[in-house]
Amino acid sequence: LNFVVASVEEQAKAVQQMAAFEAKGKLKKISDLYGQGDMEGVLAEADQLLAKEPELGAAIYLRGAALWKLGRTDEAEQELRRAIELVPDQEGIWGVLGTVLLDRSERLEAAGQTAEGAELAYEAAGYFAKDLEEHPDSMASLINRAAALDQAERDDELEPALRAVIAADPTNVQATS
Repeated sequence: LNFVVASVEEQAKAVQQMAAFEAKGKLKKISDLYGQGDMEGVLAEADQLLAKEPELGAAIYLRGAALWKLGRTDEAEQELRRAIELVPDQEGIWGVLGTVLLDRSERLEAAGQTAEGAELAYEAAGYFAKDLEEHPDSMASLINRAAALDQAERDDELEPALRAVIAADPTNVQATS
């Protein structure tokens, strides 16, 4: 008898990989719909797949991204947080959640809820930092992290973030202004 001992995280990751493998064709179709800009199609196909595989993180991620594109940021945030629990190594997930939170932060601040907005912006900055751990040259995450820190009024962290943007792209007018 051979016994394989795996951590709970390793077991969960293996389950996700197997489910994603089994749903590969369906996930590709959903991804293609996303690439074509058919967010309603993404939702319909993802919902259909999730009815069969409710814990399929990749489908939940694509569903959350589509909800965000449709302007349904509260729902998008919930789906993306759920997806992160299931597939934290999903390509792009940290940056997308950061962007959703930054959007929500801007809405809160526009509604006069500045403290709540600043708190959400700071959380978004953390997700962009997490994305930068995997993709240190991502200009989108560098710029978005700086924007989130600015919105959160974290001046002590904003200056180094702006310096990182300038170091990556010295021609970036927004960072040098």
